[in-house]
Amino acid sequence: MEIILQVSEGLNFLHSINIVHRDIKPENVLKQIGKDGKEYYKITDFGLSSNREKLMTSKIGTAYYVAPEIIDGRADQGGYDKSIDTWALGYGDAND
Repeated sequence: MEIILQVSEGLNFLHSINIVHRDIKPENVLKQIGKDGKEYYKITDFGLSSNREKLMTSKIGTAYYVAPEIIDGRADQGGYDKSIDTWALGYGDAND
């Protein structure tokens, strides 16, 4: 649960400054042991990220983790937003 909480907090921060990661998956989360002995989880690999306020239309991401709106045609019908990161984290549709 701590992993999800920390990554969710990281995504909230990124989204607050209009950065959409677009490739959230386990391989892009690294664990670090702090000097205090606690585990800290870091979001990595911003190769597909975008600084966006507008909707995106690129069909990109890792197949097993990509949100449905990217592949079901919504990318061609106006686009998708930052909620794709939340979906990939495991929350499902963030608008529900």
